[in-house]
Amino acid sequence: MRFKNNHLTSWNKNPISTPSSILNPNWLDECSGILNLIDDKYTAYGMGRSYGDCCLSDNGISIKTKNLNRFLYFDEENGILRVESGVTIKMILNFLINKNWILPVVPGTQYVTIGGAIANDVHGKNHHTQGTFGCSILKIGLLRAKTEIIECSFEHDAQLFSATISGLGLTGLILWAEIKLKKIPSLFLEVEQKPFYSLPEYFSLTQEAERNYEYNAAWIDCQAKENNEIRGLLQCANWCESPKQKKINSKKPIRLPFHFPKNTLNSFSIKLFNQLYFNKEKRKKASKVFYADYLFPLDNILEWNKLYGKKGFYQYQCVIPNESSAEGMRHLLLQIGISKQGSFLSVLKNFGDMVSPGMMSFPMPGCTLALDFQNRGEKTLELFEKLDMILLQYGGRLYPAKDARMSSFTFKKMYPQWTEFEKYIDPHCYSLFWKRVML
Repeated sequence: MRFKNNHLTSWNKNPISTPSSILNPNWLDECSGILNLIDDKYTAYGMGRSYGDCCLSDNGISIKTKNLNRFLYFDEENGILRVESGVTIKMILNFLINKNWILPVVPGTQYVTIGGAIANDVHGKNHHTQGTFGCSILKIGLLRAKTEIIECSFEHDAQLFSATISGLGLTGLILWAEIKLKKIPSLFLEVEQKPFYSLPEYFSLTQEAERNYEYNAAWIDCQAKENNEIRGLLQCANWCESPKQKKINSKKPIRLPFHFPKNTLNSFSIKLFNQLYFNKEKRKKASKVFYADYLFPLDNILEWNKLYGKKGFYQYQCVIPNESSAEGMRHLLLQIGISKQGSFLSVLKNFGDMVSPGMMSFPMPGCTLALDFQNRGEKTLELFEKLDMILLQYGGRLYPAKDARMSSFTFKKMYPQWTEFEKYIDPHCYSLFWKRVML
């Protein structure tokens, strides 16, 4: 175990935290020793790939889990896998690559620990068919301060299990998890691009796509405003059934060597990029794509967060329920257009009806929008306040894993179940996020 003082941040480099110490346990027994003796507050920290402050603390102990990366059990016949919490999605997919099994749900990057995926109840491009990551969790080994390891599941300590899935790391330190895998026929997906030129056209296309495809997500161009409409590309995919394997041409990721100057991303450069990207991609025909290239396109650029400069960025991800999603999304996108703070990483997709076991889970049946914004200080924060008011008007909510600034009032309005959730928080657990939203 290594002790040191340092600064920590999450993927968007905003905010920066200064824990009193950072611990790097290598074994599960070390974790038990730490939490049995602890008198301070602690926070779990995996790969730091969340976009907010739920994994950050100040003046508390940060416990890094990435060295807890062992595979504990695999039932290949039934597709059940048990791993330590620091194992990443990439490690699991590499292990499963020739076994015809896959994680049912993955987020947009492989560089996420299993503990982080559970704590934030991540979702993917197939929510309408598979739900959230928590839907595939069978058991969790949870360690709370000054207690023994608790094995929780649907059958044992069900409420604590529910609170831990989507619990933002506040119910204790996740040591291991048991996951139900999904059988797949090949390592390739048949991907189709469907261009659209308005929000009504998007909703029409995605309604049809949900009946015919397992995976659906749309890139949108926030800066293309003709008659107050947007344009975009809906990417739909199903697993290829052919037993014949296409040769895998492994792409070597490139790494951004430095932080881009703060003025690199502006309305002109974003508009130009979006124009070129849309015109190029809309011509693509249906094609067979290696699953990692479709599910994790940004992983081909290591440290892509440097695009936004040293001050980092914010991601704003929200969901609006089905009954008001069309009108609500129109208002959100109109407000973003007025602000001239467009994003070239803008994703629109629909959540299905599958209910997560997570007590504080973000998805609900409706439409979700995720956009990255360069940190421009008060100008950006003022825009987010306006977007929050629109969300509240339409019964929407923000994703805590992607949040670094929503107010206590906004959080409590969006997540009224927080009062029940609070009962299951480990009294020694703490984060900057919880400190902020409980003000």
